[in-house]
Amino acid sequence: MTVEAVETPARLLGAEPLGRVGPRARVRRLIASQPHTTQAILSLTDQAIFSGTSFVTAVIVGRATPPDVLGLYYLTLTIAYIAIGLQEAMIAAPYAILAARRTGRDLVEFTGSTWIHYFAWSGMCVLGLVTGVAALRFSGGAGVVVGLETLIVVLPLLLLRECIRRFAFARLRPATALMIDAAVSAFQLGSLLTLWYMDRLTLVAIFVTMALSCALPSFAWLFMNRSSTIFVRQRILPDWLAKWSIAQWSLASFLLSNTIPFVMPWIVDVVNGEVAAGIYGASATLIGVTNVLILGVSNFLMPKAAEALADRGARGLRRVLLAMALLFVVLIGAFCITIFVTGDAIPVFVYGAEFKGTGALVATLSANILVAALGMIAAQGMLVVGRQKHNFVIDICMFSTTMIAAAFLVPRSGPLGAAQASLLGVLLGTLLRTVVLQQVLREQRIMETPT
Repeated sequence: MTVEAVETPARLLGAEPLGRVGPRARVRRLIASQPHTTQAILSLTDQAIFSGTSFVTAVIVGRATPPDVLGLYYLTLTIAYIAIGLQEAMIAAPYAILAARRTGRDLVEFTGSTWIHYFAWSGMCVLGLVTGVAALRFSGGAGVVVGLETLIVVLPLLLLRECIRRFAFARLRPATALMIDAAVSAFQLGSLLTLWYMDRLTLVAIFVTMALSCALPSFAWLFMNRSSTIFVRQRILPDWLAKWSIAQWSLASFLLSNTIPFVMPWIVDVVNGEVAAGIYGASATLIGVTNVLILGVSNFLMPKAAEALADRGARGLRRVLLAMALLFVVLIGAFCITIFVTGDAIPVFVYGAEFKGTGALVATLSANILVAALGMIAAQGMLVVGRQKHNFVIDICMFSTTMIAAAFLVPRSGPLGAAQASLLGVLLGTLLRTVVLQQVLREQRIMETPT
């Protein structure tokens, strides 16, 4: 009797085949039967690790270094975040959209072109940093020069890690991103804690540790996936033009709206100094723990909203957007109420006594997060119905309002003024997006109504 004959009755009865009984087999079967749910869970877990690593790093730096070093850390980090955000808008997001339409050798060659675009962007970033450092040195120098000099070596590795993460998500392989981010987190946090224990935690050591943490798993991934890329010189420019046709509007919106959180610490630094910039950056990072929920919902919202519009029209899209808004109001609203009630107790507990009196600052930043999350829902709703230009115009209004308000409020109130200026801009942007989206959905319903 063959093995097949023995296993057949077990299959007919719904039992586990011989030799496969156990939790691992059940997990494999669950993953195979619920691929979308599994991918969502893996994506949220990865985002939790990614955001959690940034948060714990900020806590270590805030606890182990003087306030001015904390300020320089955030100022330097904003440059890296802007470079990563631009890479996402110009290279990673268009790749995710276009790669879904390609298979076989075409996809492999397209991936090779994308790597060339990444190398070109990394080179441009290094050149920009070298130019900026030279200009600052020539003008008399500044405290942030040390961080920028370190970033010349560190930034390409940070960009590499982020590029690999985006490749993984684009190819629907969140487990790959999860393994990389878990390895980065373990090495980075372990090394930083060791340096803190040895009293060797300097600004340069922090960023070198971050770079080494990204380098090890990233190079391992490149080695294991070296056969999945083919470089074809003739495709570099056409593939870039294809990306640019998608990237131009999202890039413009990123430059206007998404860079505000990164620009604001520099405004605080110029007006109030590095210590104030560090307090602002650390408080924003503390409130930023809600990004796990916001980014997780964002990854889910776009395809769900598009599906609702296609299946049930404007009314279906409206229901999905309202459900997401209610989720944010309940969960992030509860977080905001906690921040309002506790005042500066949480930032003092996390960072130390230097953060006494920051209750109003973290409360304003938490309100900023809630309003911005609601604005993101409206923005994605307009994106689904094909009104990207409306988002861009609103981003112009939002950016202008924030910068004008910052010119008046930051000199008077320091970090709190910066948070208030950001809140005014986000409030205006969210109100405008909501009003415009309501009008767009009303027009959509009229078009869908049978005559």
